[in-house]
Amino acid sequence: MFCNECGNKLDVNAKFCDKCGAKVGSDATTSNDSNEVSEKVETISNNVNASTNVNNSTKTSNHEQTKVYQILSYLGILWLVGLLSGYKDDEDVKFHVGQGMILTIVMFVASLIVGIINQVIIFSIFKEEKTFLGYGLGVYEVSKTGITISVILYGLVSVFSLAMMIIGIKNVLDKNKKQLPIIGKFAFYK
Repeated sequence: MFCNECGNKLDVNAKFCDKCGAKVGSDATTSNDSNEVSEKVETISNNVNASTNVNNSTKTSNHEQTKVYQILSYLGILWLVGLLSGYKDDEDVKFHVGQGMILTIVMFVASLIVGIINQVIIFSIFKEEKTFLGYGLGVYEVSKTGITISVILYGLVSVFSLAMMIIGIKNVLDKNKKQLPIIGKFAFYK
């Protein structure tokens, strides 16, 4: 609180100004203090709003600059582009590169497992010997059942991979840092 006459800073409980002796607590002083407080609150509010606008515009601008790297993170091994770019320390790029890494690893392992299943189980169980004039030739081919099972397994891996890519790219476009379903929590690069 300040003196209405001389502007001297006053104690909250003061009845008179220490400097000029003017009476404190009149309506003019109270309204002056209220106006001063209102002006200070408005100034602080304007500063906070200006700071928030600068931060939001910087973040939006930065997202637009790094969007390509974030999207590439979900397209196979192209997460390396974001990892090796100048934006590798950007938190959004890091997050999406980590999600892309785990997606690539999971798809590689899933394809490897399906390949092993095909070679060891399906192609050895569902095989038929080729014959010529009723005699076995010692040459085998996979039956239609084995081929169907193999196609279904590879199809499931491909559909899962495509779904994860679409979800990841949608998260980038929506400016979300959501983990990929099922596998995203295992991302080790953050």
